[in-house]
Amino acid sequence: MKKRGIKKRVLAALMTACMVVGAVPGVSFADVGDGSAPGNSMNPNEISYGIAGNVVNDSKDAAITLSKTAKLTEDGKYEITLTVDAENAKNLIEVKPTEVAFVLDASGSMAWCTDETHNHENATGGYNCGKVSKTNLSRWDTAINAVSSMSEKLKTAGVNCSYVYFTREQLDLLGFLYSDKAEKVSPVDALRTIKPKGGTCLSKGVKKGIEVLNGKDASANKILIILADGASDDGYMEKRNEQNTLNTFKKNGKSYTVSFALNKTDDSEMDETAFNALANAGNLNAKNGEELNQVFASITKDIISGIQDPLGSNITMTNGTLSANNGTASYDETTNTIKWNSDGAMKDKVTLTYTVELTDDAKKKAGKIYLNGDAVFNYSYTQNGEKKEKSISFPKPFVTAATLKVNYVNGNTIVQEDDLEWVALVNGNEAFTHAAVNAGTEITGKDGKIYYVMEDAEIPAITNGEAYTVNVAVAEKAPEQKYAVSYDANGGEWSAEYQNADGYQLNEARNILSNNDLTGKDKVKNLAEKDAPSKDGFKFKGWSTSDDENAVVELFSDVNVSAVAKNGAITLYAVWEEDGSAPAETVTYVVNKHYFDTDKENAVYDESVDVNQTADEGSLISEKISGLMTTQNYYNADYLYSHATVTVGGTTTAYTDDSKFQSGKNTIDLYYYRDSWNKNDGSETGGDGTPDIEQVLVKFGNKDGNGTVTDKENAAANTGTVQVYTLEDATSITPTLEGVEVNAADGYEFAKWTKNSADHSGVKPDITWSVKGGDEINFWAWFDAEEPEEPTVPTDDELKELISVALVHTGSNADHKDAAYDLIDGSYTVASASDARAIVTVNADAYVKAYNDEYGTHELQGRSSAKLTFKYGGSAWELADGKVPVTFTVKCTDKKPEPPKLPKDDELKKLFGESINVTCTTDADHAAQKFGLISGSYGVARDKDDENTAVVTVRAAKYIEAYLDGKHTNAGNDAARVTLWYDTDDAAWYAADQEISISFLAKCEKKAPEKQYTEIKFIVVNGTFTENGGTEITKTFEVGTKLTVADIPASKGKSSSYSDQTWDKFPVGYVVGENGETFTITYKWRSTGGNSSSDSDSDGTSTRGRATNAAGKTGRWILEGGEFTEDNGRLPSNEYLKIGDTIYGFYTYGFAIDFDRPEYYTDEAIQAKGGYRDATGTWRLNGWWFCYDDGTFPHNEWVYLSWNGRSDWYYFDVDGWMEDGWFFWNNNWYYLHTQYDNTRGHMYTGWHEIDGKWYYFNTASDKGTLGAMLADTTTPDGYRVDANGAWIQ
Repeated sequence: MKKRGIKKRVLAALMTACMVVGAVPGVSFADVGDGSAPGNSMNPNEISYGIAGNVVNDSKDAAITLSKTAKLTEDGKYEITLTVDAENAKNLIEVKPTEVAFVLDASGSMAWCTDETHNHENATGGYNCGKVSKTNLSRWDTAINAVSSMSEKLKTAGVNCSYVYFTREQLDLLGFLYSDKAEKVSPVDALRTIKPKGGTCLSKGVKKGIEVLNGKDASANKILIILADGASDDGYMEKRNEQNTLNTFKKNGKSYTVSFALNKTDDSEMDETAFNALANAGNLNAKNGEELNQVFASITKDIISGIQDPLGSNITMTNGTLSANNGTASYDETTNTIKWNSDGAMKDKVTLTYTVELTDDAKKKAGKIYLNGDAVFNYSYTQNGEKKEKSISFPKPFVTAATLKVNYVNGNTIVQEDDLEWVALVNGNEAFTHAAVNAGTEITGKDGKIYYVMEDAEIPAITNGEAYTVNVAVAEKAPEQKYAVSYDANGGEWSAEYQNADGYQLNEARNILSNNDLTGKDKVKNLAEKDAPSKDGFKFKGWSTSDDENAVVELFSDVNVSAVAKNGAITLYAVWEEDGSAPAETVTYVVNKHYFDTDKENAVYDESVDVNQTADEGSLISEKISGLMTTQNYYNADYLYSHATVTVGGTTTAYTDDSKFQSGKNTIDLYYYRDSWNKNDGSETGGDGTPDIEQVLVKFGNKDGNGTVTDKENAAANTGTVQVYTLEDATSITPTLEGVEVNAADGYEFAKWTKNSADHSGVKPDITWSVKGGDEINFWAWFDAEEPEEPTVPTDDELKELISVALVHTGSNADHKDAAYDLIDGSYTVASASDARAIVTVNADAYVKAYNDEYGTHELQGRSSAKLTFKYGGSAWELADGKVPVTFTVKCTDKKPEPPKLPKDDELKKLFGESINVTCTTDADHAAQKFGLISGSYGVARDKDDENTAVVTVRAAKYIEAYLDGKHTNAGNDAARVTLWYDTDDAAWYAADQEISISFLAKCEKKAPEKQYTEIKFIVVNGTFTENGGTEITKTFEVGTKLTVADIPASKGKSSSYSDQTWDKFPVGYVVGENGETFTITYKWRSTGGNSSSDSDSDGTSTRGRATNAAGKTGRWILEGGEFTEDNGRLPSNEYLKIGDTIYGFYTYGFAIDFDRPEYYTDEAIQAKGGYRDATGTWRLNGWWFCYDDGTFPHNEWVYLSWNGRSDWYYFDVDGWMEDGWFFWNNNWYYLHTQYDNTRGHMYTGWHEIDGKWYYFNTASDKGTLGAMLADTTTPDGYRVDANGAWIQ
């Protein structure tokens, strides 16, 4: 049967290398390492990559360069800048297409309201919910509004959208017949014409959505968005082929599920676990329209994200700070992620900036603290026909931090601790603010006790980013007071030979002697003679507590420290007296200043200042010249101080801050270098703080006056522009033309650049030039007069001025006027001819279409195109032949294409085949019957809206009449409808649903069967019955009952010697007839014959024989009987045991012979084995299973088996054992035959009495529920059954 064709257009494009970025759904950001080295922690080095994603060291080889930096703001936050520089690859970049398919539930419940508190239990679909209005929209209208809004946003970002809806339409009153539909519509507003109704064929809708996406560009990103409001009627893509389809899509596509307006009062509750399993990108839910818009907004951000920058756990986003130089940037609060999309075209450079701040938890960490999460830039490129996907990593800025924790420790217990101090190391000179802890300081512990600091504790200096801990020893008893004594030499110092006393420390300058570990009872030492300091020109007098030069000597011999110390400390100062030696020598000096431009060897100006001035020998030179070590001005130019030298006695040394005047004449030379170069809006004036001798000046200008060279940022200057390069250690520069604006005067065009001289041949300024400090390079622009060119063809604007098109109407309709049109874009072609001529061909199609848009359908009469020849007259184009404007003629057409003829009887009968089934719902023995289309049983009508669609209505009456004996009546729909569509290519009709299947239900009169009973008599000879102690018992059984061991009354011999028993005929397995029966058991004197050989099966199994399944696969039934173990652990083998009141036969190893084998339970069989013996023990029962000839066996499934002349359904559990009795499967109850009549386990259908109650089991398999018990309903033959399935009599 032909499927409705789907025509596709395939666009093939050949690309040598194509890099694809932009709308990359589901961008995955791998761990990219710390990304910080080499380079500063907050400004890690940028990373350059080749087209294949390989890191390159030379920027010339880079296709893409990624950078990410951080800057500390004044308020303690961090400004993050992320840059993707793809300038070198801009000609290779195109945006990767993205395709989105919305798959929408259009079932009846979507017509209800979104109020989750509204009880929909009694709603029947459509608008019967009762709360839907123009202001309170239905779920369907709410969803369409949200989808439409999302589609607009996606369209703006260059994303294509498709729309699929799905619904299950009921075709009959009972719901046995239905039609699943999943269709694609376009545009989005076409969804508003759909009225929600029927059931939910979710799987069909998902498959259709995947089919639509699979028909799109193979290289596109593919997104599936599935929305539903309730349970699915056809599952959740759980069948094997459906799973394969879904999993294949998920490998390269993304799917989202959106559960909408779920309401527990609705008829069917969604299996949310199964629904969510359809997605691999996210499971979302919304209760109302507002939440649905939020859900779609979240998905939109995912879909159009070309860059995703997860912020990580250390930082939080500062709202309102995100910006991008192009494209669209957004912050997703739920995922804490920055997202960016190119909006359809990747630019040369993308820059994102945003501000973050560290979290409180981050400010507890030491070492590296990353200021953002991991990020990569994803792209793909095609090379040699093979598409490759790549991800390249951004560098990752971080801040280094140190922490300080001060603990107060008593023994091994921390009794108190100060708050953690956190310091970010940004400038390199940071320090902790915590003050040093002094001995004796009181601390209140966590336990409320008072503790005392036992000794001073210093706070460490920060040397690197780590966690510093200071443990301060405390005790409950205050420490002994410590005192400090310091001896200050007061301008003098202790000699190098001096050895300080124990406990005293001498500083590095040897002018302070101190002891910080004295008690109050220690004595103050009166240092003198060899222990005293010395000072040139002075003699030591003693010590004083004052540092005044007139201080009086104080005596401290044998004085306790506590008596003179204040606040635990005392400083003693040396007292000096001049010893009468000569004063310091006076020296002379002169200061010279030297000015240099760009020549280090020759100064442009020298001058001497402070000639023959005097100074004390040994005094600092800086005290005399510090005012000259600044920028000087000479002839309106700044000269920067560079360095100085000092010359004494012919020896010249470099000046330092510690340089002192020496004996003799001191000559001090100061050196200055000009600083006049600065770009400064295109001019070189003003200086930039760097000497010109360390720079190169590059000028751009014009020599011939036929154009201008200006600075792009300051074009008004019109005097050229300059560039200044600071060399540092470089020996070459590469000027750039990026900021140079070159404009030719009217009638001229740019010709070349020359370097330094006008007669120099042309050069490229933007190449590498070897230079030295102080060089000036002049590049001059030259302009040549333009050569006038004659145009080869007229421009579009010229043609539109020259040509107009007239349409002349020749039809009979007077309302259709002639019309004139301007030249329409795309309606003409232009070709160049010789002799400055051009030929223009105007095609009529575009003008006929414009005319038809206004006046309806017309046909072109006469010519379909017109040619015009133009010539160039020196200043303008004109018609060469001077003819009138273009004219075309149109005429009305009232012709309407003939609709296809409706299909004839022969066509319909061939199309339908034997597709009509009639099934009896009353009697399971009435087999279903197939029919072809019966003449007179149907009608054909054309669809009023679509001439290529027809509907065939098939009426049930003739098929019910023709079914079996003709004594059935209709039990279902009166008619069924089949939609046909006409394929214009094949000129033939086809079924719209591709396969035709019609089912009609019939019923016949059937009464519940009446029960018949009869009596069975049991007689015992040489014994008695246990039940009444007599020799006879009569029991009543229903006719048709098959007797089992449980039906046989227990008996025993008249003495222990009478233990052998035999029946005149064996009752087990007897089917009770209407006339009854008598069974006699005779006890005989126990015989003692020997054992005979066994003829039973050696493998311990019994068999029902061979069988064949529905697929024709053969096998055999196997019974593993009950396994019996005697109390002594023995397994009976090839013998008979009497267990309780029943005799059992055994194969080997304890396996009992099933009572379905009566030949093993005759007196002859038992006696052949030497009779039986009594035994007690434990049973382990197994059962029947089925083994195929290839050794496999069915398990966890239904199997249709044919054997011994009948066919039945059987169910085998997960281990392969056959089930019997009541059985619950797939939300339905079944009953499997339990009697030992060689068909135990077969499925019941129709009416059956079980435990005194009648039950009806489904006889139709239209929904895969053959054999399912009906409950709380009316059976097909008109009887009512209750909620438990029992017949209500």
